[in-house]
Parts: sequence; structure tokens; C-alpha cells
Amino acid sequence: MSKNQNDADLLNSKKQTVSSSVANLVTFMKEKTAENLLEAAQPGGHLKNMSREEVELVSTIVNLSLEQAFSTGYVGVDNTIAAVLKDS
Repeated sequence: MSKNQNDADLLNSKKQTVSSSVANLVTFMKEKTAENLLEAAQPGGHLKNMSREEVELVSTIVNLSLEQAFSTGYVGVDNTIAAVLKDS
């Protein structure tokens, strides 16, 4: 392999590592939000008057919103990663 190919492979590997980390962050946000909503719906919680089904619906809407934001917004993050790695 040429040096240019090795450099390109290294950059792609770094980019994939960062992309995976961001995806893991979004997954963590979704899981934590769902946990917090369910906890808030317990007796004594801020959402105690909501049924479990209502809390699950709100959780689904939040999760879908996070997914949509990630999918739509990640293009900018991906371009920034590429620019930073190119300059390094």
C-alpha cells in the first residue's frame, strides 16, 4: 500500500471512531431520557398523573426527535471531522 492509501485509511478509521462515539452519545441520551421520564411518572414524581402509556408515548416522540436531529444534523459534524482530520 502507498503512503497516501495508508494515510487515507488512518483518517477513515479516526473518522469512524468519532462517528461511533457520537452515535453512542445519542443512544445514551435516548436511554437516559426514557429512564428519567419513567422515573418522573412514578408516584411522587413530577409526571405522576401521566399513565405509563402516555409516558411511553412521550418517550417515543423524544427518541424519534433525537434520531431525526442526529440524522439531519450529523452532516455538519461529519464535515467538521473530515476538515479537522484533513488538517492534521
